[in-house]
Amino acid sequence: MRVEGYRQRLGSMARWPYAIPAGLFVAIFLTYGVFIPWHGFYWDDWPTAWFNYLQGPGVYWQVFASDRPILPWLYSLTSPWLGHSPLAWQCFVVFARWVAGVCAWWMVRKVWPSWPIGAALTALFFSLYPGFKQAPVAIIYSHFFLLFGMSFASFGVLVVSVRAQSRRRLLAVIALLLGALSIFSIEYTAGLELIRPLLLWLAFGSAHSRGWSRLRALLTNWAPYALLFGAYLGWRVLVLGFPTYQPELLTGMDADLMQALGRMASRMIGALYTATVGAWGQGLDLPALVDIGRRGLLGYAAIVAAVAGVTFLILRTVGDAPAASVEGTPSRAWPSQAIGVGLAAMVAGGLPVWVTQLPVGLGYPWDRLTLPLSLGACLAAAGFLGLFRGRGSRLVIAVAMLGLSAGTHSGSNRS
Repeated sequence: MRVEGYRQRLGSMARWPYAIPAGLFVAIFLTYGVFIPWHGFYWDDWPTAWFNYLQGPGVYWQVFASDRPILPWLYSLTSPWLGHSPLAWQCFVVFARWVAGVCAWWMVRKVWPSWPIGAALTALFFSLYPGFKQAPVAIIYSHFFLLFGMSFASFGVLVVSVRAQSRRRLLAVIALLLGALSIFSIEYTAGLELIRPLLLWLAFGSAHSRGWSRLRALLTNWAPYALLFGAYLGWRVLVLGFPTYQPELLTGMDADLMQALGRMASRMIGALYTATVGAWGQGLDLPALVDIGRRGLLGYAAIVAAVAGVTFLILRTVGDAPAASVEGTPSRAWPSQAIGVGLAAMVAGGLPVWVTQLPVGLGYPWDRLTLPLSLGACLAAAGFLGLFRGRGSRLVIAVAMLGLSAGTHSGSNRS
């Protein structure tokens, strides 16, 4: 009777439309939010807050004029009411991360409507991604996460637009505007634009049974976004230029094309390994009692256990939800599709990294370069778990990965 009652409660939770966003918020708060009272400003947050304190939000149009001249539109919306309070910004970066996680969940849910467990896994992996540990740098990265969320929302709206029966043009315009605001604001989201054709191909599904019909529909719908991306590249290379980091790859190609391509391929493989195996493997590097003390070790264990428990409930709930595709039958192709799109998203998302030849690392400051790769890494990880036939084994591995990822962040938050 108790088991049956437990299943009924899970079923009722699965039918609640806000179950995943609510669960995501709890997992994110347990991982990052509990440390908010002890955090202040770090790294570039200090001058950013100081400029706002001295001259107000309008100063950001001058501060970012050389490298990110469009970004101040977002600062103009957030800075007036967050001001220069570390507590306010620390709360806001947790909220921004949650927004990005919800947008990632919604996007994957729309691309693969028959894969609710995969959407939840991708969102959880992205929200607790252990490759990036600069969460306390609140002012800078809260805006980054909002812009990542904007890109994910743009992808999701595009998929909805091609499947919609009405208001397709309005939805397409919204997707185009969201994508434009994101890529013109920061270069970290620009490379992800290259996966849009893949998402369109999947979105059409069996609506175009003939290959040529499907390709023609893809090219027609992708054309505005291709023009947008071309306009961005022209603006970024010919108008704005490279005021901070130079395009080492292009310079190397002028000298020796094959040697430059070989170095890029080697760096790319190393970066992909770092952002996947290296990032998730950090969870296995358990803290030692001598390093953090008994109280720190108890806190670490509490966070790992709490996040593991929350993610177990989330995934168990989604596992009991129906999984009917848009055509009415469950899809079995999503694991391989997710892995393929995830790898493509990593290669495409890393475009700014490949061009500048900057090192992708797991320590400060280069772990920030895992951000453009993180969506692809998380989507591929979710697809990999989808290959497991047993739901129990998939659940255990996912809960362990997410719990240990939260523990990894608790170490960086303490430092």
